[in-house]
Amino acid sequence: METRIRERLRDLAEEAPTGRTLPATVRRRARRRIGVTLAVGVVVVAAAALGVSQGLRLISERPARPARQQDARVFAPGRIAVGGFERIVAVDPADPTATEDLSLVTNVGQSPVDWSEDGSMLLIARSPFGGVEAPAVELLVHYADGSEEVLVEGQGILGGSFSPDGTQVVFARAGEGPEGEPVDSLFVVPVGGGTPRRIEDGGEYPAWSHPVWSPDGERIYYFGVFRDGADDAPGLAWTNADGSGDGFLVGDLLLPEVEGGTAGLAWSPDGARLAFAGISEAGHRAVYVVNADGTGLTELIGSDDERYGWPTWSPDGSRIAFVAGKRLMTMNADGTDVRELATARELGTAPVRGRIAWNPVAA
Repeated sequence: METRIRERLRDLAEEAPTGRTLPATVRRRARRRIGVTLAVGVVVVAAAALGVSQGLRLISERPARPARQQDARVFAPGRIAVGGFERIVAVDPADPTATEDLSLVTNVGQSPVDWSEDGSMLLIARSPFGGVEAPAVELLVHYADGSEEVLVEGQGILGGSFSPDGTQVVFARAGEGPEGEPVDSLFVVPVGGGTPRRIEDGGEYPAWSHPVWSPDGERIYYFGVFRDGADDAPGLAWTNADGSGDGFLVGDLLLPEVEGGTAGLAWSPDGARLAFAGISEAGHRAVYVVNADGTGLTELIGSDDERYGWPTWSPDGSRIAFVAGKRLMTMNADGTDVRELATARELGTAPVRGRIAWNPVAA
């Protein structure tokens, strides 16, 4: 099983999967999930340099976590969490030189995934250093009082999101079906810990990655696959939060913009639009917005040369932060007034290697 999962992760990280023979539709689907879909989804970084046993040791020998306190502390409002190798930092967009190190451990790759609406919790994905064969991943909650709580451990975790009330987390996980074919699934787990509950089993609209809870808490949106005859079409899908039903929101509208992969999915604060980054088969990379009903797809910024990823909204919805190469950027919600906040070197991390997340509590 471990070998099959490693091959699955490698397929997700490569433009043209190798190492095993897949059905034609699965090969087409896997080609679309190039590195931006996986690498940024969980910061699956490196066991090759350290070895598998060393990579596992880095997680198993982490310092003891501080005991969870009962106060209601919150993180500094309005800051952007940026992850990568070694560190997670929270950046003040009004003064990018003002940063706060949120890392409790080192020698691991770690990435912010989502903030809770009240700003008291940060969802983090953590992995030992290595290549695409990283042996383990933790999805955990980092509290403002400095304590942490691991929600799930394992391989193939692809993004996550807090429920609006902060009591649950949804995440995607790559797996395999009975015949060894890739099957992606969505799970919900209580923030306090417990057994993850599968709510989408890779049936009619199998999940790729980046699940996000709708602002009303009723549905979970994600990048899925619409099986249309002999081909698979990527697009936005949804499932009811209780797993009772699903549907496909946007299909052909996204072709060919996201055939090469996706990077992030984020709701605007007013619940009217979704932002995401996509890569076409031709290599065009861009940040897009689309209305909540699946209409009005708009490219905000794009390039055939620059790498864009991980759009996240400011608390008031007026600006969007995103990653461009190794730079942390912001722009107006209509794509104007593009600004560079900081580089990876200035932050002491590598934004291109992980997600970013804007604290929804206004400064």
